[in-house]
Amino acid sequence: MDQNEHPHLKLIKTPPPEPDLQYYKHDPTYNYDLDMPKSDLMMLIVAGILIGTLVGFVAVGIWGGLSLL
Repeated sequence: MDQNEHPHLKLIKTPPPEPDLQYYKHDPTYNYDLDMPKSDLMMLIVAGILIGTLVGFVAVGIWGGLSLL
């Protein structure tokens, strides 16, 4: 009990248990930071560059078309 006669509960933070690493091995084809295979990551990067280029061409085309008016 605290000074005002209220029950006082204390939260005890415990760290999560460490996984048993003997059953795991490092996979060089997997990106653990992003939780995805590196092949999918490269596909996303290439797709982002292509879509960004397409959007850039469209924006320049619209800008050029409007400047002709």
